Amino acid sequence: MPATLGIVLLLLLAVAREATAARVRRLAPASASARQWRAARAWQSGALALAAAALIPALITRPSPPLLGQAYSLLDRLAPLLLVGAAGAFAMAARLVGPWAWRQLRRYGTGRSGAADAEPGEAGLNPQHTPRTLRDWIRENGPEFHYRFDVGTAAGVANLLIDTDEARYSVYILAPEQFNQGLPAALGRAAAIGEALGAQAIIWIADTSTRQAYRSTAHPVDLVSGGIPDVLRLVAVKDRAARRRRERRERRLRQEEQRQGRVRWGSQDAEAAREGHDGEAWERFVRKAPIHPYMRSRLFRRHEGRCALCGESLETAEPDWEARVADYDHACQSLATTQLIPHGERQALRYEMPDCEQCLIDTPSYFDSCIERLAPVHPQCWRARQEAQQRPGTSEAEASA
Repeated sequence: MPATLGIVLLLLLAVAREATAARVRRLAPASASARQWRAARAWQSGALALAAAALIPALITRPSPPLLGQAYSLLDRLAPLLLVGAAGAFAMAARLVGPWAWRQLRRYGTGRSGAADAEPGEAGLNPQHTPRTLRDWIRENGPEFHYRFDVGTAAGVANLLIDTDEARYSVYILAPEQFNQGLPAALGRAAAIGEALGAQAIIWIADTSTRQAYRSTAHPVDLVSGGIPDVLRLVAVKDRAARRRRERRERRLRQEEQRQGRVRWGSQDAEAAREGHDGEAWERFVRKAPIHPYMRSRLFRRHEGRCALCGESLETAEPDWEARVADYDHACQSLATTQLIPHGERQALRYEMPDCEQCLIDTPSYFDSCIERLAPVHPQCWRARQEAQQRPGTSEAEASA
């Protein structure tokens, strides 16, 4: 083979290998497509090495040392076989990347360009229709959320829209071979779709060989690599976090009300309110909660040691301050009981009382519903309120002021 033709052949093989290596660098490292292109690169490296060995006799003269001369003669005799081997290795590489190359040729043959000329992965496009098997699996095995599929917006299609009690999530499917080249466009499109739907955007990279979830730094988008269970698991985690944030906000609001000494004042008298509740549960709240030592201590802290009517300190109350029922339209919802000595009981006798301390631990909402209907007051302030209520034309707000 002439030396010039050999050099051209080696250059073509080197260029083909470098193009394949560049394609590998643009793909997600753990994706199936990247593995296929890495295999093609290995076959091209083998073809390049075999071709270089076969072309050595055509590129250099026979060396004078005997040992090198024998090696030269061997390569000269084996050159045809080495070239056949190089051709076979290159054919294996072409077989691996042939479908992609054929798509490229067809694309350029039609004369398309720009965004329409790009592959779906290069443009970061997601499928317009979610596979039926995936839909059925999510409906049968997913958490008890509300699911909608292929929801269209002006910005694009959300492949999966999930509504929970706390928030909404839009899932954008991105094929793993589209990861590196199409991700920037996919991030912008997924964020726009999420904004249009009032949802938190998630990009799902359907690659089960790697399982990870992380937050994009450029857009308000979460990225999940793995199977659909990993996506649903992320949604469940984010939903629990949103619920905890909401509960903390509600707790802070309640604490703010506590700091301001607010009390839920009812409008019904005791007899009228009792008719709408279970008698025993109503008695536990109205008769026993105000003299429960733990409830009194929590009520004192809730109001920062100040009277709910006048705002003055309760520590100087003569006689001792009282816990009064502000709203009779309520009943104790906890069934837990305990034996203890009620406040004001002079004899060391234990009585069956509601276990308010355990109720706060097990069901804090039940405890809050009771304590917000109790008011720590000076005895004289309570008497003044009772007298004001008996005067004609006095409203509940005026009596409590």
